[in-house]
Amino acid sequence: MDSGLTQYWFYLEPYVFLFKGKGHVLVYNSLNGFYLKCEEDILLDHVLLKLLEPDSGYCIRLDSGLLGNETVKLFVAQIRNSFSGDLADCKSVGVRPFIFKPKLKVLPEASLKHLKEDDVFSGRNIMKNLNEVTLFLNSSCDRNCRSCSGYSRQFDCCLNSGRGEMPWERCFNLLLDIENSGVRKVNFSGGNLLAYTHWRQLLSGVEKFSFKKKFYIHIENLEPLLERFDAFDVLLPDVRVIIPVWNLEACSDECAGMIKSYKMDMDFVVSSENDVACLNFFVDRFGIDSSKVHLNLFYDGHNKSFFEKNVYTSLSDITDYVVDKNSIFRRQTLNEYFYGKLIILPDGDTYANLNHPCIGNVFLQSLKQMVYAEMKQGKSWFYTRDRGKCKGCSNKYLCPSPSNYELVMRKMDLCSIL
Repeated sequence: MDSGLTQYWFYLEPYVFLFKGKGHVLVYNSLNGFYLKCEEDILLDHVLLKLLEPDSGYCIRLDSGLLGNETVKLFVAQIRNSFSGDLADCKSVGVRPFIFKPKLKVLPEASLKHLKEDDVFSGRNIMKNLNEVTLFLNSSCDRNCRSCSGYSRQFDCCLNSGRGEMPWERCFNLLLDIENSGVRKVNFSGGNLLAYTHWRQLLSGVEKFSFKKKFYIHIENLEPLLERFDAFDVLLPDVRVIIPVWNLEACSDECAGMIKSYKMDMDFVVSSENDVACLNFFVDRFGIDSSKVHLNLFYDGHNKSFFEKNVYTSLSDITDYVVDKNSIFRRQTLNEYFYGKLIILPDGDTYANLNHPCIGNVFLQSLKQMVYAEMKQGKSWFYTRDRGKCKGCSNKYLCPSPSNYELVMRKMDLCSIL
């Protein structure tokens, strides 16, 4: 070691991430959102690769000679100015600082993926991973919506599945199981949910349960309910009205007034900028509370430019907001959109996502076994960006988890960054 050169400890803070990409390393501060893309440079690469070593302790020794290099000097200054790390004179700090890197510790939920089937009944509570269940109770509907099966593959919606109707006894027993499992939310849907033979039994039965309830009803099927609204006034605030913008004419002034009066959530389906304009006109006309308005963008195979503008992730979508450490860890492990959710069709066939294969039948197996099946070999709950074009991208854990849009469009990189 050249004694003529001053020695320094250079370290990064434990909330700073280093992500290796193609031809660069990305530095990201999960406290303040500092984002620095370091392109290939021989000397700077040496510094970064040393920091990336498993036993580096996020701290390496630099001498004044290396710090005299303009690229390294600028990098160190940016790190210090962004509160992402610092330099310490080795003479002043005799003991090398050791920083614990922001390293993912496998979450208990994720570790359950490796359980054996016998473990399901061993007393370990895997049901804590199930947070939300959607029940499709029937298939009856005569509306013939032009994209019926397509909607439910992209967002929560009604669906004419052609699977008949769920018997009330099985439905009630399933609700008991869901309640006892501690599930927080249950969505009820159909075809036309109001055509469910056991509709009145459902309304009186669900009052016994503590989980949050939502009833998905298409706007064209809502009018009959509103005509009898005095009998269902307890239910109405829990209704989510599905309104494809091209069906707005089905919403009469009286219907819109009732929706507003009972503060129902409105799920508008839009496919173009013109649809958005029509929606805004409708909301302004009836003075609807904007907090009750939800947009469901629908990909119809011909509106890619609409999605590029409104769905694709841009670099500013990442840099304008701070992605905290827990969010990064979560995205490394599981899918934020799909995790903890199950969908059950009228015949009992169960899915973690309608875009992925059936994981079993809840009438032939237990709800616990459905959770086990998805955690053990399912394709949805742990569907991360560690695949496709996103696999080698340094931004993959700063971007949101893959959504149904990626699955439907068969395009992993819905972004303008690459």
